[in-house]
This record gives sequence, C-alpha cells and structure tokens, in this order.
Amino acid sequence: MSLLNWFTRKPEAAPVAKDSSGLGDLDATRPLLDRDRSQHAKTSATAEEPAARRYSRTEARELLFAVVRETMVKSGVLSSSYKFKVLSLDAQASKFLVMIDVARELEGSAPHWSMVETLIAQSAKARYGILVTAVYWRWTDQVVAVGSQAVPGVTASNTVAGLAHRAPTPSRPAP
Repeated sequence: MSLLNWFTRKPEAAPVAKDSSGLGDLDATRPLLDRDRSQHAKTSATAEEPAARRYSRTEARELLFAVVRETMVKSGVLSSSYKFKVLSLDAQASKFLVMIDVARELEGSAPHWSMVETLIAQSAKARYGILVTAVYWRWTDQVVAVGSQAVPGVTASNTVAGLAHRAPTPSRPAP
C-alpha cells in the first residue's frame, strides 16, 4: 500500500440492507458450530476450578492448623506463648510453610524446637498427606505469655523424651 493510496482511498459502498424482521441481529450472538459450544463449556469449567482450588487450599490449611496446635500442646507449650501462620507454596495445597512466633522466655531449648518441627512435618504427612517443607521460628517479645510459659511439670528434656517415643497416628479427616 503506497502512501498516496492512504490519502486517496475511495469510500467503500454501503452494504445493501436485506428485508428482515430485525431478529436476524440476535442470531449473531449464537455460536455457529458445536466447537464453539464446547469452548464455552471449557471456559465455564475453568472458571469453577479456582474456586474449588481455593476451597481445597483452605481445607488443607485448617487441617495443618490443627496439626500445629496439637503438636505444640503435646510438646508442652501453652497457646498463649506462641502465634503461627501457615502459607501454601503451591496451587494444589500440598506443600506448606509454617512460621511460628514464640515468646522469648522459651528460646533456650533448641533441641526441643527441632523435635517439634519434625513432629509437625511427620504428623501432617502421615495424617493428611500435607508436605511441610519448612518451619521457621522467631523468638519475640510481642507474643504475650500469660501465666507460666509451659504446662506445669513439663520441661524441655522430658517433653523431647516423650515425643521421641510417640509416633504420629495416621487418621483421615471426616468427609
């Protein structure tokens, strides 16, 4: 196309109007082939998939919340002495990361925390098939420990010994 044709283009002839009742314009919105209908069905199915994934991710997070709470209770840490968050690492909700803020008063027992970390990962995998790839610990003053820091009579040494003999019990969530 030359530059002169650009400026000297002749207008195209207007389309000839057919005799119609006016309903012919509505036909343009219908799919012409079955292939178009199947494409529409695929797009509606893919619109439902994110909602289903979101639901399964939320359900897996709730199950992991329960595992973390139960493990912390078994290890002798009061719920007022820690806060935690669970992050999904994939869209299928099979890999998670756990971040735990613990009161600074409980910082001294490092072997105890590594055993708790192992128990969280083992319990989540055995019970629900959830893979916990990492547990991050942070000792902070922002977690307010009300009362004592641990369950009375439970120390880090006897908790680790008790946890080492206890294996996670496999169970399935109720449908």
